[in-house]
Amino acid sequence: MQLPVIADTIRVSVEGLLGNGAVWANVIHLRKSGALTFAGAIAVADPVIAHLWTDSTASPTGWATLGHTTSSVQRIRYTPLDGLTATTIVPHVQAGTNSNDQLPPGTALVITAYTANRGRRYRGRIYLPALTEGSNGADGAPLSITQSSLQTAATNALITNLVGTGVSYVIASYGRPDALNPAGWTPFATNVTSLYIDGRWDSQRRRSH
Repeated sequence: MQLPVIADTIRVSVEGLLGNGAVWANVIHLRKSGALTFAGAIAVADPVIAHLWTDSTASPTGWATLGHTTSSVQRIRYTPLDGLTATTIVPHVQAGTNSNDQLPPGTALVITAYTANRGRRYRGRIYLPALTEGSNGADGAPLSITQSSLQTAATNALITNLVGTGVSYVIASYGRPDALNPAGWTPFATNVTSLYIDGRWDSQRRRSH
């Protein structure tokens, strides 16, 4: 896949393994200030955003506490969208710590990221896979405590704790053609303002823009 050029923007791929050996990935984007180099922005952002997936002790609860013991995070891959700078790969090997029965492979909670603008190009999704029956209510819906804790953890890692760092979480639109605009559009990125987890299980899939 050819990546677009978007000024000061970094494509971030959080990658891991499910218990059945399948690979999962979540792609998000960050934007740095002009005062930071890409290397500096990655060094600042990596320990902050990694907490959502790797911290198994923090409150609110992140993925590692709720993820099944046979699944894991493996690495975070940072690719500057300047068309030139090489990808930086940071190892983050962390298995889930929850030993309850795992939900079916591909089942995930979805975090929806919103910006100040309407439309599909201004929204994003993060999929939290490999959760267990410990997060599943008697009615077959995710427990409200799981939703609220993960939503808070995601907001902290991707919005609140990045304030003042010179890095922000953005939705990147890659400018691909669609039915309304066959010629495509100029790629751009928009700051995320809020995150939300709805009360149903979804399936692990993603789009890149």
